[in-house]
Amino acid sequence: DIALTKTRQRLERKITEILFTIDEKIELNNKINAELETLAKTIYDYWFVQFEFPDENGKPYKSNGGDMVYNEKLRREIPVGWRNGKFEDLIVISNGRDHKSLSDGTIPVYGSGGIMRYVDTSIYSSESVLIPRKGTLNNIIYINEPFWTVDTMFYTIMKQPHTAKYVFYSINHYDFTVLNTGT
Repeated sequence: DIALTKTRQRLERKITEILFTIDEKIELNNKINAELETLAKTIYDYWFVQFEFPDENGKPYKSNGGDMVYNEKLRREIPVGWRNGKFEDLIVISNGRDHKSLSDGTIPVYGSGGIMRYVDTSIYSSESVLIPRKGTLNNIIYINEPFWTVDTMFYTIMKQPHTAKYVFYSINHYDFTVLNTGT
């Protein structure tokens, strides 16, 4: 009995240590993700708002004499060759659908609050930006794996490759809660 109790106690301590280590790693990963998100927002602002993206020599475009032209619609200077456009030039917005008839699996189902469950079927499998239509309106999500969205979440289909991150950071500058009317 005493030997069994000591073995059980050692096993419980070992399990506690493992769980504590996992919790520490999760916390560290969350901190790293937050730092990476801040860095990505900073780069977006630097490149697409201040126009200091790397020029052909790897130097900041605008501050190193990059050609700029005044844009009447934007009421500011933008790089020569750039134009103002609309999101409809870059994306098609699609509706999510009901997920209740789908079988359990490994593909995440997103609602406006985040992941709801995992299913065996995807609604879309390419890079996308998920935009809530009700609920948590500012929970914009970038995703680059197969997924399913429910009817409270729109998903986007990119018209041009490699534009989803740009769309994601551009959309994040808008406060969608001003559209929350409840009707």
